[in-house]
Amino acid sequence: MSASHDLGKNIKKARLQTDLSQHELAKKLGLSSKSVSAYETGRAIPPTFVLIKMAQITKVPVSEILGAKTKEKTNARKYDKILEKLDSIEKRLEKVEKMLLKA
Repeated sequence: MSASHDLGKNIKKARLQTDLSQHELAKKLGLSSKSVSAYETGRAIPPTFVLIKMAQITKVPVSEILGAKTKEKTNARKYDKILEKLDSIEKRLEKVEKMLLKA
């Protein structure tokens, strides 16, 4: 079984635990239902910012969606904080890139 397939299963599990349809989750994420379907089947891997937003919507930690095997909740929280920081860095880099392109 591939990592993307496992991720897809975890995304679907989080969605179902929240009692959302693919369409409802897609709408909350600002995506198409096809995107959510592609994530759940492993045809596509969601970007970091989508995983973070998905975790916020479903109340399932990003680490759990990613399938991290941690026994301590503190480790899961640390992992989530790292992903949030990476997302923040990614957004800052995008802003710098836009500024450089305008210059």
